[in-house]
Amino acid sequence: MEFHSEYLDDLGIVLSTAIGEMTQDDLLAMARAGMALAAKHHTSKVLLDHRRMIPVLSVVEILRTPEKLQALGLTQTLRVATLYSPDNPRIKDFEFYDNVAFLQGLSHALFVDYDAALRWLMREESQ
Repeated sequence: MEFHSEYLDDLGIVLSTAIGEMTQDDLLAMARAGMALAAKHHTSKVLLDHRRMIPVLSVVEILRTPEKLQALGLTQTLRVATLYSPDNPRIKDFEFYDNVAFLQGLSHALFVDYDAALRWLMREESQ
């Protein structure tokens, strides 16, 4: 899997794009890079573009992902919008992770539309 993370100064967000099959190790490497960039630029907004990514994680790995991310420094104040393709053969994995993250109190949300993801990231946290 390949990924690229960048800070979009005009929007004040970190954009991380992943392409290919993503393992747990890939996910954690991408998270480290994205969280470091968010900290460097003092932003709490991250957009994950996973429209061309296929997750290859077991149910147990997905279940433990929030715990592993929190061990890397992920906090409940970081807002993460994930773009995914509705045609992804592992769409249930995205939905399962979204539920697990919600139950852990993380501010994560799934989107198929880029503009909707940006609107969610940009709105006030209290809404």
